[in-house]
Amino acid sequence: MKNFVKLKVFLALFSVMAIAGLTSCQNSDPISSEYDTTNFDYVSFGTLVEQIDLSTPSLDQPMYVENSMDGEKIRHGGMFGGNTPMYRFHHILDSMDLTEEQLASIDAFFALHIDCVTSARQTFANAVASIVEAANIQRQAIIDQYKAGEIDRETAKILLNQLKIDTKTQIEESGAKDILLAALKLCTDSLIENIKSVLTEEQLTLFEEWLANQPEPGEGGNRGEHGHHGGHH
Repeated sequence: MKNFVKLKVFLALFSVMAIAGLTSCQNSDPISSEYDTTNFDYVSFGTLVEQIDLSTPSLDQPMYVENSMDGEKIRHGGMFGGNTPMYRFHHILDSMDLTEEQLASIDAFFALHIDCVTSARQTFANAVASIVEAANIQRQAIIDQYKAGEIDRETAKILLNQLKIDTKTQIEESGAKDILLAALKLCTDSLIENIKSVLTEEQLTLFEEWLANQPEPGEGGNRGEHGHHGGHH
């Protein structure tokens, strides 16, 4: 099956995958100091949004999105969120001696958060897929010109390369990423405020100190190497 078709099938299955992911935050040992990079409990990709990578279409292959589609990360709201979560909340939550009641509330907050960011990221993914699908219609028109003898192979290659450039520009100028970033900020701010609402005064102080030391996303929603998150004091 061609990769672009795989992306479309993936998008159709995404809602089912996301719903399954909502239950993953509920477990008998919700906070563990035995954390590894494959555990996505109590993390958030926040407002991180990676650049969209497109394949170069050819006479034989359509254009498709090349970004990694890791199922476990996606089930935890990280589609197009890069390789590393923006927030690893388990670090601070593990140090707070939370009560069972607090944990139950925080579990619910994370489930809501995953639902929120999943919806936003899926909307963005659908917008990107629609633009790529339209580009592949243009690709077919170029192929038809080539088969009809109206252009030679080299000209077709040049046109297909330009189609990739134009498609990437169209994605960037569509406004879909700006809409996504705004939605992700609301989702993430809500999660943080919800967590704060169930903490004691002492826990809240620790939590806000931890937040202040989290690196900010860089330009376009990508994680920067320096800086602190100052929006949640």
